[in-house]
Amino acid sequence: MAVTLGRYVCGAQCEAQSSELVALLNALAARDDTYQVGASPSITLRCTLETHAGLHAEMVHDTARGLCLWVWWTDGAEPAGMRWLPDCPVNGPGPDGDACCHHLGHKGGHTWELSDPERDMLAAIAPVLYEEEHGAEWPFF
Repeated sequence: MAVTLGRYVCGAQCEAQSSELVALLNALAARDDTYQVGASPSITLRCTLETHAGLHAEMVHDTARGLCLWVWWTDGAEPAGMRWLPDCPVNGPGPDGDACCHHLGHKGGHTWELSDPERDMLAAIAPVLYEEEHGAEWPFF
């Protein structure tokens, strides 16, 4: 995976307090056995686009049919809306290049071009924490 230094995921966060949004995400997840949000009255959204100003966005549900549900917000505000958007069709370089995980027409770099320091840190410590907790090696490699 080639990452260009200096190009980072935005990471802007939004605390979504809407019980309707949480209920919707749980209903969608139950349909295809994906991650359940749970009974929490709020969820934290984190912008996955390249660092930018303006509207932030995070994909919250993937249909596996080329459409994803994206939630949008501005700095310091609750979610402003949701949209079903088609996937970005661009794949990374090489014959086995990763697909871009953003929506069609997104601004900024494709996902394989961006560094996400928070995700990188979690990926580095997850195996250690798993082994301490379960007494077994990290099974996800």
